[in-house]
Amino acid sequence: MIEDEIGAGESNRLEFKKMLPKDAKKYVKSAVAFSNSQGGKIIFGVTDEGRISGLEGDLLAVRDSIVDEISNRCTPQIFPNSYISTIDQKGIVVVDIAPGAKRPYYVTTEGMENGTYIRIDASTRLAGPDIIRDLMMEGSNKSFDILDHIDENEKGLSMESVNELCLFLSEKSNRKILITDLVNLKVLRKTEGGYVPSRAFMLLTENPYDHARIQCARFIGPHEVEFADRQEYTGSIIKQVDDAVEFVMSHTFLAAEIKGVYRKDVPEVPPEAVRELVTNAVVHRSYSMENSPIFVAVFDNRIEITSPGFMPFGITIDSAMSGHSNPRNKVIAGFFRAANLTEGWGSGIRRCISLCEEYGLKPPEFQELGSAIRVTLFRAGSYHIPSPDVFSLPIDDLENAILNYLENNPEAKISDIVKETGASKASVERAISKLKAINLLSRRGNNRVGKWTVKRN
Repeated sequence: MIEDEIGAGESNRLEFKKMLPKDAKKYVKSAVAFSNSQGGKIIFGVTDEGRISGLEGDLLAVRDSIVDEISNRCTPQIFPNSYISTIDQKGIVVVDIAPGAKRPYYVTTEGMENGTYIRIDASTRLAGPDIIRDLMMEGSNKSFDILDHIDENEKGLSMESVNELCLFLSEKSNRKILITDLVNLKVLRKTEGGYVPSRAFMLLTENPYDHARIQCARFIGPHEVEFADRQEYTGSIIKQVDDAVEFVMSHTFLAAEIKGVYRKDVPEVPPEAVRELVTNAVVHRSYSMENSPIFVAVFDNRIEITSPGFMPFGITIDSAMSGHSNPRNKVIAGFFRAANLTEGWGSGIRRCISLCEEYGLKPPEFQELGSAIRVTLFRAGSYHIPSPDVFSLPIDDLENAILNYLENNPEAKISDIVKETGASKASVERAISKLKAINLLSRRGNNRVGKWTVKRN
């Protein structure tokens, strides 16, 4: 019901107007933003705080005026649905704008460059060049990865890369892959003079695109304040997935599960879920946004994977979780499916949720952050210990050395501990997180100014 929507407040799909503004641009640009994003409603007669104020005068005339202004002042034309509703004897006008297929939409008098708007959270914002390029791709039903790669240096197609890609796909698909298969997958395009590589081919092989990279970081604590480790991965996006997954798993714990006389190392988070989510980020990100890499951040209590780009046209997070899919990068998605590297948005997400439940973790959280999508994979605090008789956590030599050093140097920084022990930052950070988790170490204050407390029995 509309009352429930109003009660939830303004959002990326809902905007309130207390009255009909004299300057129609104030709501026309919001209509443009909703058309360029996931659609939404503008409700006239409601204050910013969600209080029903109502509109005065002939509401039919007000409604028609709003619809006319939106239809006449936008390019391409936007044709919203609209209706009048009465709440507590006060009349309001609801204008419902669907996500548009002919993107980008813009305010006609301002032109595409200065009149294209998008919806981010509860605000309408001017779109930058990267976002406009992405919207143009969607509007033309094309994708970055299907376009021909233009080799400015005229090196020509690397047959070595072709052979390596065929061999890789043969191993993953358990069948002989030939260059004609890469043509069928649209990774290559056959011409009279030979074969032309697509941008997907380049991303899958040598990857000359500077923005197509993954930046990984491990932070001390729950905030982006102090780095324990950071790496940047470039080159083939296939290898980037492997590198990013290895980074995450190296910065989370292994527990020792004891069954009889046998010991088995059990990851703290399901590696299959990590791989699926990183792969989805690589497959579905916007490669048209040339200033934005993928970010993978590991915190004490969570793992965040942030990829640039809106949800693909016609897809919401809820519909994706229900199994619907519309890959932004259709060539890359097709190649990853052929190589059995992904299950697709819908089934992959549901599998991730099931895996987290099996591990006793909260289900992953999916967020739209304006021009980016973030997936949060939760850790169980810093370390998940189902029961004392299942997991054994003896401290090793490095952890013991850290405790000894911090007993005498409570104000030491991570860099001091690294210098004292001779271990890497990553090793020190993992050791400290474990010592905190098993209640042998704590810290008061922030990461720049604080003190350690060693809690030996």
